[in-house]
Amino acid sequence: MLLRDKLLFWIPAIAAGVPTVFKIIPQFTLIVSVILFVLFGYLKIDLNFIQIQSEEINEVMPVLVAMMSVLIGCGGFAARQYATYKFKYLKFQKEVTDTLFFRNLANQFGVVQLLVDAAEEEECKEIFLVYSFLLKHGEPLDAATLDQQIERWFYEKWNSEINVDIANTLKVMENFGGDRPLVQKTEDGKYTALPLAESQAIVQDLLRQNF
Repeated sequence: MLLRDKLLFWIPAIAAGVPTVFKIIPQFTLIVSVILFVLFGYLKIDLNFIQIQSEEINEVMPVLVAMMSVLIGCGGFAARQYATYKFKYLKFQKEVTDTLFFRNLANQFGVVQLLVDAAEEEECKEIFLVYSFLLKHGEPLDAATLDQQIERWFYEKWNSEINVDIANTLKVMENFGGDRPLVQKTEDGKYTALPLAESQAIVQDLLRQNF
């Protein structure tokens, strides 16, 4: 806890405790007086300094009421403070857990894994875009034309600019799964997409091998 948190816990506790103490002082005084009266009477000590009448000792009910008032007052205050402490304890435990969890996601190995996952996801999106445009166009396209078409379509569709790494994406698609290309390169440097059925078979085969 920070100093601010400790003050927010102790100041309300003290503020609630002071009225409770003043409330139980009369009952507490009566109980102490009864104890002293019985003890000093047994020891035959002068009791002139104790401000209590012997008639009050003979009446058990006021003493019991006083004891119950003290117990209820102290018990209620203690229970309320414990509940407040427990609530703050659970709150801080949750904050610690959340902090550790989210920091571990972006810490050391976690941040590397996060970056790799993000890069793989973006690469996968670019592969889908390139393949779909080549498949839809039907005729071979060179890398520059393909890049311009994808970026123009994305801007017209979503009103946002992107920069597709077309060279790297085509390289990955030429060596997809190691030796199974999703695109074919012509002699003049243009690209065509592999038929959809063949591409599906390649992807399914890779999934079976990996999973």
